[in-house]
Amino acid sequence: MIRNALLTVTLCLAVGGCADGGFPIGAGSSSTRNTEKVADAALGVGDYTEAARLYERAVATSPRSVDAWLGLGRAYGATGQFIRAQNALAAAQKLAPRNTEVLVELGHLQLSQMHPRDALEYYDKALAVDGRNKAALTGKGVALDYLSRHGEAQQVYQQALALYPTDFPLLSDYALSHVLSGNIGEGIRLMEQLLRDPTKGRTVRANMAL
Repeated sequence: MIRNALLTVTLCLAVGGCADGGFPIGAGSSSTRNTEKVADAALGVGDYTEAARLYERAVATSPRSVDAWLGLGRAYGATGQFIRAQNALAAAQKLAPRNTEVLVELGHLQLSQMHPRDALEYYDKALAVDGRNKAALTGKGVALDYLSRHGEAQQVYQQALALYPTDFPLLSDYALSHVLSGNIGEGIRLMEQLLRDPTKGRTVRANMAL
């Protein structure tokens, strides 16, 4: 149950980082970009089926659009179509191998299927491009916790918190990592500090209940 909480926090992260100085490969037509914007909006409100339909239209029109393939992978993943999501993200990665957004999304997809070792590979690839990538650092920590490598996970969280000291998902996962490693007192102490943020209280209390 605690591992499920960790996973939920990670997959709700805003994915950080960009690729290769923008997306010159996948700029596409203005019509495609408009379709992508509408698809992004559908994805943002949780209408994943409609988002997938629109991204499918976008990639059919502009098959070299990294953004469209990335969005399609996210939409498929959100509906549990993991093989299709993997294929879409693989297409995006082929177009832009060093795109950290794509690499992180591939990591999240593997983590959502309980494949933490595979997820680690993608997070490490993203960090090789951008060592400060917050989503990759957080994802790597969670993947390590899934593998019961809690000491390594906490080192990753500490590295990330040195860069982003107030980031709630990082702080929450760091606290949960202490609980997973058996250091329950320190984990609870960290969670009690997070309770000071009234907007996050419900999430913290749920984690404490675990």
